[in-house]
Formats: sequence, C-alpha cells, structure tokens
Amino acid sequence: MSPIFALLGNDIARAAEVASGLDAAAWRALGRQAGQHRLRPLLHSRAAQGAWAVPPDLARQWQASHLRSARRALDQKAALARIGKTFARGGVAAAVLKGGAFVWSGAIDPAVRPMRDLDLLVKPADADVAAALLAALGYVVDPKSRPSDKHLPAMTDGKAVVELHLHIFDTHDDAGAQREQAFIARAWRRSVAGPVPGM
Repeated sequence: MSPIFALLGNDIARAAEVASGLDAAAWRALGRQAGQHRLRPLLHSRAAQGAWAVPPDLARQWQASHLRSARRALDQKAALARIGKTFARGGVAAAVLKGGAFVWSGAIDPAVRPMRDLDLLVKPADADVAAALLAALGYVVDPKSRPSDKHLPAMTDGKAVVELHLHIFDTHDDAGAQREQAFIARAWRRSVAGPVPGM
C-alpha cells in the first residue's frame, strides 16, 4: 500500500513514523502521486502539522501548491458571490454541488480541497437565463471544456470556471432518468442557504 494513505490519515504519530522511513525513491513516487491526485496542498498542511522531514524540493513544491490553491479558492469564492447576487436579481435558483458546497463552510482550509471549477445546479427552465447572466458577468465558453450530458459547456472569466449542471449523474435509460429527476426534486426541497448569499 502506498505510504500516502498513512501520511493523509488522522494518526499523526504514525504519519511521522512512515515519513521518517521513506527513501529518496519513495518520496519521488509519493510526489508524483500527490500531483496526480491534487493532494499537494493537503500534504503541505499535514506535513506542517506533523513536523515531518520532507525533502526540501518537495516541501517547496507542496507549499507553492498550497498557496496557489488558496488563491484559487479566494477567486472562486469571489466569483460565487458575484454569481449568487446576479442570479438572485435575475430570479435564477442555483445550488452549489460537490466541493463548492462545503469548502467555505469553515470546516476545512479551502486550500486543501482544490477545485477545478464551480459546479452549479440550475433548473432546466433557467439554463439559458443562467448562461446569459454569466455572459453578462464576462464569462465565455471555456475552450478546454469537454461536452457532457450533465452540464452546459463550462464558462470562465479567466479566474474561475463554472459548470451549469442540469443533471447530477449519468442516466442510460428512461427509468434512470426518472430516478434522477426524483432525486433532484428531493435535493431542491432539502437544499439550504449556503455561506455565499444567493446560493
């Protein structure tokens, strides 16, 4: 099993013990895994908590990644605040999905949960208006956006990327589509105001 699991676990003493036993090759492999899975900011935070002896090049890389992630999170929160106000004025209901739904709740350091984009659930009837409101804020279709059956093409203002979701999960038949619509209806009924006004 990869030592990354021990380093990310809640047992700080065990993490320190594992870190002290890693050789240069193991640290390099761990560094690659951390990059592949967007774990560098979290490993920086855990290493600081546990005072592990991380190789200096990795320590610098993880610290820089944590700083970039913190800045991106601030940009995303500012974007969400602007979008929330704009959508509220335009009569569009939006629910924040996935990481964006909890990252600013105060429960975690936003930098340790990097997000590539903001996922917003909107009602299909509001999709065109929501996209137009984003365009009015300076958002354009992201050229790197990949087609999806779940959301409209991603839009970006250069600082934040937004996906307007009409669906939450993939469906492959009519029965699946009906289950998803029932799930979404329940999700809207259970949704609560988030820390960002209008969302």
